[in-house]
Amino acid sequence: MLKIKDEPKPQNTIFKKIWIIIVCNLIFLIPLGLTKSLISERDGYRLEAQQKIEKSWAGIQNINPPLLQVGDSDFQESLALKEYSVKANMYIETRKKGIFKIPVYTADVEQSGYFLAKKQLPRYISTTLSLTATDPRGYIETPVLKIGKNQEFHPFISGEEHIDIGGMTKIPFVIKYKLRGINNLNVKPSGQNTSVNISGNWTNPEFGGDFLPVKKTMDKNGFSAEWNIPESAAMALIENPVCGVSLLLPVDNYKLAYKAVKYGFLFISLTFLCLFLFEILSKQRIHPVQYIMVGLVMCMFYLLLLSMSEFINFGVSYFVSSVSIITIITIYAQNVLTKHRALKFTLLLSGMLLFLYFFLYILLRLQDFSLIVGSFGTLFIIMLTMYVTRNVEWYKSEEITENTPQ
Repeated sequence: MLKIKDEPKPQNTIFKKIWIIIVCNLIFLIPLGLTKSLISERDGYRLEAQQKIEKSWAGIQNINPPLLQVGDSDFQESLALKEYSVKANMYIETRKKGIFKIPVYTADVEQSGYFLAKKQLPRYISTTLSLTATDPRGYIETPVLKIGKNQEFHPFISGEEHIDIGGMTKIPFVIKYKLRGINNLNVKPSGQNTSVNISGNWTNPEFGGDFLPVKKTMDKNGFSAEWNIPESAAMALIENPVCGVSLLLPVDNYKLAYKAVKYGFLFISLTFLCLFLFEILSKQRIHPVQYIMVGLVMCMFYLLLLSMSEFINFGVSYFVSSVSIITIITIYAQNVLTKHRALKFTLLLSGMLLFLYFFLYILLRLQDFSLIVGSFGTLFIIMLTMYVTRNVEWYKSEEITENTPQ
């Protein structure tokens, strides 16, 4: 009696492989997450370096308006500040702490304007003039001033001064001093109208606070910005309003590296997709361990980028890191994955990686348009994948792949 052998049931080899690739891909969320933590940790070290420099230099400075009080122990009156002007010319340099560079400044500050009394003041009256900055350690010389009828500059000593303002209702003043600070210089507006002019030799400023400048210029030599703030605008804010400038580093390597890691999962997925398409089209299998090897090399890109950008230019770091990764994967694909039998695929894989890393660099440099460019770029890659696999007969390919010898 003849026994009829049951035909083997077709196995879903392709779909099993897809699930294996998905699992391998998800595994790399772990090293990518650890890389993000490392970037945050290194950025924390930079903040510690900034705090150490701040202790020996000075902190962020807010320039407050002067206050003038007249009277005696029985009666005191604070005179209203009407027209108020601040000019600050910043000389900016970088100080190093370890491998980190922090921008610091020394500003030549001039505050001027006039106080307005409600009535003419008697010739002899006790006056108290106060001048404050956020961090008084930033004063590197005694401020000088001229006020009232005294039109000669003399050293300013905070507290009570005998100022000749007899018979005056409009009391002009000018105060000059040098002030050190770190990262930010802000000015608090006061009076009916406040005009502020801040300039410096820094090429990458950010104008912040509660008011944007009405005029600004930036070039290779530095920047200049002007604010004009009426009392009605300043009074609209409940908390203390300020305007000013922040000194940004030309390239924040930690911010860019963190942004690059966000695209890591997408990059690994697209590379795995390319390898999988090679399996389908060439009928040659690639072991899951080989997928993991390629993924590990791609994860190393972000570690190389982070470590190198701490010492050299970010663009150079990116170029060296990406070329290193593309070269390693190309050699591995040619010698191990295809065993010198599919040069076209090796060239295609290296070309795709070159395009991906170039595309990522463009996204990192774009700020306002990175989302829309990234969305259309991803859509283009999906469309290209659909076009390449348009003639693949998936069920037939599954049977051939299953019966193809290793």
